[in-house]
Amino acid sequence: MIIRPVGSLEGLSVVTPSYRGFRFPSEIISPCGWLYHRFNPSLRDIEELSRRARAASAESKHAS
Repeated sequence: MIIRPVGSLEGLSVVTPSYRGFRFPSEIISPCGWLYHRFNPSLRDIEELSRRARAASAESKHAS
């Protein structure tokens, strides 16, 4: 991950991370990282969310 400086806010530097080479853009990765650290899901929670996402994706494919 490469961090690029964007500007400063009263002496504090503001940076945006660059996730070059990752599958998803930083607009997706950053909020997901925040949610992961904020709510600290267990492996079981992540597996359940993954199962639900796949089911919803399959349903949306059949609906169109």
